[in-house]
Amino acid sequence: MLTYLLSNYSKSKLGTCICLGKFDGVHAGHQKLLAEVTKLAGIHNLDSLAICLYPNPKIFNNPKLTIKTLTNIPTRVKKIYQLGINYVDVIKFDKVLSELTAQEFVDYLLSFYNLRIWVVSSNITFGKDAEGNLAWLQAYSKLKKFEVIVFGYITNSNGDILSSTLLRGV
Repeated sequence: MLTYLLSNYSKSKLGTCICLGKFDGVHAGHQKLLAEVTKLAGIHNLDSLAICLYPNPKIFNNPKLTIKTLTNIPTRVKKIYQLGINYVDVIKFDKVLSELTAQEFVDYLLSFYNLRIWVVSSNITFGKDAEGNLAWLQAYSKLKKFEVIVFGYITNSNGDILSSTLLRGV
């Protein structure tokens, strides 16, 4: 069973259009992604859902690592709602979540959230040992009848991909 630090989701009869991430800073790249999720949800008559993982999986996998956060969870959630997302769930990244296979994780999203569309980046990895990737997800989505939309990166004026890591100056 996954541990929720915050859940406002109630079972959607419509189905959901989701995105998944840490959303630290809810920067311009996140904002464009969340706007795309909201737009697609509206077009397809779905609920929009942002799933936020906390703590950062990199910290869970390497407890000695220190990553400065840009925003705390309540601030992230508030900013995400202000962008028009219907639901925000914060899932604790812990041993249980880290040990789910890619298939177990996606099957959970399908059954619990009634997943219909998942908006992802091209470098997505998930599941135990990061076994799930874009190619795997696209193949599995055909089998399970949900859509995967690849969202392009947003860059700054220097051509750098806008990310929380870039904003931290790391």
